[in-house]
Amino acid sequence: MIRNIIILDDAGTTLFIANFGECHSFGDNPESMAGFISALHSFGHDLSGSGVDEIQFGGLYLILLHRQDLIFAIAADDDAIDKHKMKLGHISDLFIETFDADLAKKTYRDDMSIFSSFRAYLLEKNLVMKNCGKNEDCSICPNRDKTLPLEDIKESTRIH
Repeated sequence: MIRNIIILDDAGTTLFIANFGECHSFGDNPESMAGFISALHSFGHDLSGSGVDEIQFGGLYLILLHRQDLIFAIAADDDAIDKHKMKLGHISDLFIETFDADLAKKTYRDDMSIFSSFRAYLLEKNLVMKNCGKNEDCSICPNRDKTLPLEDIKESTRIH
């Protein structure tokens, strides 16, 4: 299942970040995860010319795609990598189509809220689920306060 989506511009600015279910949060500072993704992508690009496209943190997979000066990333908690790569391609197509004018003019730099409707759009298109599906409402879930600490990520990282 897709737990998180992060979209960055080529300067590392977070355009869109969403988690699907409270227990799928990146914690108190999701910007640190966005910075981590941006740094890994830049480092991978400098080394190989193509960047990093998959990172495994224990049972969590981070899949990245670079298109039109944007970095698209999803975190998924299953190993359906090929399926998630296809979904990420579709998500990137939808984002670029939906916000083409704003991206071209870079008008988003004045108001990032223009991207806030994208989460609902992805839910409507059935590309993501609003939560893990174990409970309709996250407030009654025993895992609702669980987050993914960056310390755990560092210790269980494999980069592909």
